Amino acid sequence: LADPGFVERVRRGGPIEVTGIAGQADDDPPYDAGYRLAPREPEDLAFVPLPPVREILLGALILLVAAAIVLL
Repeated sequence: LADPGFVERVRRGGPIEVTGIAGQADDDPPYDAGYRLAPREPEDLAFVPLPPVREILLGALILLVAAAIVLL
């Protein structure tokens, strides 16, 4: 967690592809809880690019305004 870029990316959210060692510890039937995924190194976490939300919203706003002008 010493990498500020990593921490900032985690705060922004979104999907992450994780590679690691999977494990499970559950002593009670039906044994369907207690799953763990342990990444081995920082490279085991790959952030999927976030969609450009600001640009999408701006484009949608421009289209709405243009449609309103045409309809009026």
